[in-house]
Amino acid sequence: MEIPNINNASFLKLNSGEKSLIRVKYSSENLNKLKLVIENSEIAQEDRFGIIRDLFVLAEAGKSSTIEAMKMYDSYRADESYIVWAEIASELARLSILLSEEEE
Repeated sequence: MEIPNINNASFLKLNSGEKSLIRVKYSSENLNKLKLVIENSEIAQEDRFGIIRDLFVLAEAGKSSTIEAMKMYDSYRADESYIVWAEIASELARLSILLSEEEE
């Protein structure tokens, strides 16, 4: 589903609180807006967790760019949430495995 006319919003975060079992693919423009709120921890840790998880899962499925996920990772440098960092570590480990298998 595509949501039109959101260009003027400060940012859009779907599946707030990560209550539904869905993946959300954000536009590059909205991801840039989300970077700022993530850097400042202005949204709940569940939402910060969900954004990075969805980016990596969609990249693994070939539905988005791994580079886009890695660029978003930079926004989490000051994050102090255990669940966020556990997810980032898990996704980076999975990426490492995928890349090492590709070399063989």
